[in-house]
Amino acid sequence: MGSELAAQRYLSNDIAGLMARWIPGAVGPDLDLTIDGVVVATLLDDQIDSDLADQPEEVAKICQAMVSVMRPDAAAPRSPSKPLINAFADVWGRLTQGRTAAFCARTARHWQWYLDAYVDEAKNRKRAIMPTRAEHFELRRRSGFVYAMMDMTERAYHLETPERAWHTPQIQAMLTITADVVDTLNDIHSLEKEEGRGDLHNFVLVVQHERRCSRAEAIAETRDSIHEWIANFIKLTEEIPELCVSLDLTEPERDDVRQLVTGMKTAMRGYFDWSCKTDRYATTNLVRAGQAAYPHDLL
Repeated sequence: MGSELAAQRYLSNDIAGLMARWIPGAVGPDLDLTIDGVVVATLLDDQIDSDLADQPEEVAKICQAMVSVMRPDAAAPRSPSKPLINAFADVWGRLTQGRTAAFCARTARHWQWYLDAYVDEAKNRKRAIMPTRAEHFELRRRSGFVYAMMDMTERAYHLETPERAWHTPQIQAMLTITADVVDTLNDIHSLEKEEGRGDLHNFVLVVQHERRCSRAEAIAETRDSIHEWIANFIKLTEEIPELCVSLDLTEPERDDVRQLVTGMKTAMRGYFDWSCKTDRYATTNLVRAGQAAYPHDLL
């Protein structure tokens, strides 16, 4: 299944570089797991980013096969013809091994969000619908995979945010900001790639369509939005010590919350640094609409 083109496109992603920046304190098998998880998500994206992109029924079949891996009674796939499904089964087993039922349920929900978003995006492409801002963010927060990546951060650092802290307005707002910052940075860097393939799921394009403004003005507003979100994140971090007290968290629980907050900061900065260096969105790597972004069928 290998080819020089496949190797070139795979290596251009530099997923190892992304995760080394996203969770710089992770090493060995813990870091390997996060790299493998993001590789699965990235290759799935590249598989669907083909002539399947506007076929929601076919995309739904693929995503359902991925979802089935997460069922508690699921048997490990063994079909050589479905290497990506097999890879996800391996990642899922390592991701959830030894974790609490609450963590497993949460990360399963976030992977489900990610997979369902592909179907919704395919429906939009088929109907050539430009989403509103609200519709964009509702979908983008699922399709961006950031929530699942933050779960992997917890797994890599062997921590678990207490459920009563994770569901607070402060932590939820900070997770939303982390997702919006990372996803919108991605939208800026992948703009030419997505526009060339007729993909409407990009905040810059949404702003330009809504305001009927120039590309430069849309990018400027997008940058301003990112700066505003980060300023709000910083304000929210100041509430964390009082939040831990009000929830009567133990010291180990408080440490897990602090590490989650640090992990979100590092993720945003790490993604920015990686996105400025990766060749994934280089103009030399652009693929025409209808062509597979990854040249081999992994499904």
